[in-house]
Amino acid sequence: MRKILLSLLLAACTMSMYAVDGMLSGYFSVSAEKTVAFSQGNLRAYTSDNGTTWNWTFAEHQWDYIGNNAANNGVSGDGTVVFNGSVDLFGWSTAATKYGIHNSKDNATYSGDFVDWGPRMGEGWFTLSKAEWVYLSNTRTNAANLRGQAVIDGKRGLVILPDDWTLPDGATFTAMPKNWTSNVYTLEQWSVMERAGAVFLPAAGYRDGTVLGSVDDFGLYWSSTPYDADKAFSFHYGQVYFGASELDARAYALSVRLVREPQVGDRFQAISGNDTLQYEVTQITPNLEVKVTQYGHQLKEETDLVIPASVQYVGKTFAVTK
Repeated sequence: MRKILLSLLLAACTMSMYAVDGMLSGYFSVSAEKTVAFSQGNLRAYTSDNGTTWNWTFAEHQWDYIGNNAANNGVSGDGTVVFNGSVDLFGWSTAATKYGIHNSKDNATYSGDFVDWGPRMGEGWFTLSKAEWVYLSNTRTNAANLRGQAVIDGKRGLVILPDDWTLPDGATFTAMPKNWTSNVYTLEQWSVMERAGAVFLPAAGYRDGTVLGSVDDFGLYWSSTPYDADKAFSFHYGQVYFGASELDARAYALSVRLVREPQVGDRFQAISGNDTLQYEVTQITPNLEVKVTQYGHQLKEETDLVIPASVQYVGKTFAVTK
């Protein structure tokens, strides 16, 4: 066998769509053995019957959050709300509550072991652990230069860049500027960054009972790791502050951003001129290579591609095995 490096899929294909529904293209190391992709936006749940039923979705855009609106400030009990609509701030999720949709300020209300939000969005999605947030933020290669405060279309947040980051032509980025003025993007400018794999965690604040705080000033995101019966670990950032292993009361309602590892059966597509090429992951090898099969109406045979999991499915270079 011989491997031929193929740049940008014969230099003609533009990758589009998510590898799976809701999954962004960049890949991020969260341990020495694991890489993940982030969801397209923060987790949210919608109800039209005051909480009898909840429908779970991702925010449409990375910068979207609900803030002091809709059901977010109308949570009235265990999974119930005064106002119909969406919530996107959750107490730490356990079997004692409906995934943290509760207005209790008593940490005992959230007792018990963690129940991940991930399965609400389908197989493979999960919440990062404390150790994974720390590895992503501080331990992976060049970690300190792969994050920074930013503003997208007026929304403050934190940009996190993938392992194999290359700044797109014409784009700008300053790592950890500790201000909201160095990385300011229009929606058009951000679309270039997002296509290159950048992730944005909006500063959606927190909820304490029914009162929201720090909206557009701080981003606070849950981990899956408990500290004790009253607290769990979380990921924080602000204009000048950054902490990957913070402690919060379980009763505080924070943001949730799910991630996913590459899995056999994942599908995505590439567009080359008028042709759409389809791909499906068929094997993940022990050394974390992802093997996919390319299909297309203009192809006579299947072509196996080997893509390192540490780069994007939609990355810049493919190793084609023949």
